[in-house]
Amino acid sequence: MSEPRKTSESLARPVSEPPGPAGEASTPGVGDALRQFGHKAFVENAALKFVALVLALTVFVLVHSGENDVYHPWVSVTYSQETDRVMVSKRVDQVQISVRGTRRRIKRLQKERLESIHIDASRLSNGDLLLEPSIFNLPEGVELISVNPPSIHLEFDQREEKMLTVEVDTVGLPARGFKIGSAMSTPASVRVSGARKALAGVQTIATESVNLTGRTKPFEGAVELLNGDLDVLDAPTVNVNVQIMEELQARELEDMQVALRGAEGLDVELSGFSLEPASAKVVMYGAVHALEAIDEGKVRVFVEMTTNDLMQGAPRRLEVRVEPMLTDIAYRITPTHIMLTAAEQVAPTERGEPVD
Repeated sequence: MSEPRKTSESLARPVSEPPGPAGEASTPGVGDALRQFGHKAFVENAALKFVALVLALTVFVLVHSGENDVYHPWVSVTYSQETDRVMVSKRVDQVQISVRGTRRRIKRLQKERLESIHIDASRLSNGDLLLEPSIFNLPEGVELISVNPPSIHLEFDQREEKMLTVEVDTVGLPARGFKIGSAMSTPASVRVSGARKALAGVQTIATESVNLTGRTKPFEGAVELLNGDLDVLDAPTVNVNVQIMEELQARELEDMQVALRGAEGLDVELSGFSLEPASAKVVMYGAVHALEAIDEGKVRVFVEMTTNDLMQGAPRRLEVRVEPMLTDIAYRITPTHIMLTAAEQVAPTERGEPVD
């Protein structure tokens, strides 16, 4: 038997997949479908889709940049005034304004610094100055909504000149054992100007505080003047000299036993004599550190008997002395003199010679 002839249709028809298990339908995969969707969405006509995205963003920016926005910047305030008048009212150095404009203009304004407003006080009198929109240099398209404060109170007084004594101000205490001595400035007075009411009753002008904490040596240097509302017409600084001195104190030595000594060349038994009183008090005056350096155990109080004292006979008043005598220490001894008495008359002799 001859084979059937293959036609073009039979050649073109794909061979069908073998049927799956009974009950299952042959369906395309989900992953293939997602890949086909992504390809069509992002790859096909990509240039046109990019242009559409750019146009959409441009429209969005233009629409939103045209919306109004509010900004609250601070603006500095400067003044000029006549030389014969002084503004005595509280000075307002800056005001806060509220402005409105498109977001694009407001963003541009935020990057720039607003110019300060200038008030020519020489043409004004006492009263409230209303801050009108015309004094603010705002860019075109930006509207002024409010000013805080809306006005500035101005009050003036006549200007006068006066000589004031410089008062050196100090803070802190020197080191232990030291104290502040004189405090002087060069020049001792300066010429200032200010409002008549401010100068009334004012006689001095203070310097900035000079810190003397823990100092042991004098301070000398240039110091600024605290002029406050006054104008110093001379130099704004003065040369200050503050002396630091050692503080003088007293140190007492009570009930110091008084010793009896014989003068050089006197040979006599001193045990036969007595002193009345037998003790004295010594008060030493000097710098704290010098007093603290004195060893109390080395201080001696004594009287000295001479040949003349023996010849004139006892009792005799002898001057009380102390040793060592330090040059930077002052002494006060109580009593200043002590009575010398003897049990019997003793004749004076020279050392090494017999008594006649």
